[in-house]
Amino acid sequence: MPLTATLIAATLIADPKITFKRSNEVRKDRYEINLMWPVFLPESPLNKMANDAVKDSVHKNMFEFKQGINDLGEKPVAPWEHQVACTVSLATPTLISVLVDIYDYSGGAHPNGWTDTINYGIISGNPKQLTLKDILTANAEEKEILDLLVLPRVSNDRLKRSGDIVESLPEDTNKKFLISKNGITFPFDKYSVASYAEGEFIVKLTWKDLKGLIDTKVVPYAMP
Repeated sequence: MPLTATLIAATLIADPKITFKRSNEVRKDRYEINLMWPVFLPESPLNKMANDAVKDSVHKNMFEFKQGINDLGEKPVAPWEHQVACTVSLATPTLISVLVDIYDYSGGAHPNGWTDTINYGIISGNPKQLTLKDILTANAEEKEILDLLVLPRVSNDRLKRSGDIVESLPEDTNKKFLISKNGITFPFDKYSVASYAEGEFIVKLTWKDLKGLIDTKVVPYAMP
């Protein structure tokens, strides 16, 4: 194979290079903002879509935070704080999965925190944002995972913590998950399935748990 063709082929199959950007903004006695997010290179169609989605998520939360302190109209009793950090769960030429973790103190009794997930993959040759349905086999349904695997586990976890159960999952659970080489993780923020005091909940499903349900053409790590 000619050298040029070899280099092109290597670029197509190599995992994306990940760099991180950071931003810090401080207004004395008013607020401090710290942001960190990944950038995937080279700028393939998939990488570009993921980069745009991550950046939009990170900066959307920042703008909402700044709007909140502007609406306050006066110096806060204690400086507000906003932090966003991202964790790359998976980055391959055909799959990108990122957790966006937001911490926010806006002068209340306690700080708040929540997460966003960014999942992009190749479907029928084209990059797109992934929902749970996009990665399932043709005969599988979302409820086989959400109702039969995720709900019982998060409910059992809550039962152990507080004696209460979880009767239903948030509507966006089919979009809010992370893909890794080992399986799928469903993060549940404070307030999403229980009270603030009960904290966050996490359900991790291995590929063995999901055997036969995940399309291996989309997620090659899954078990057929």
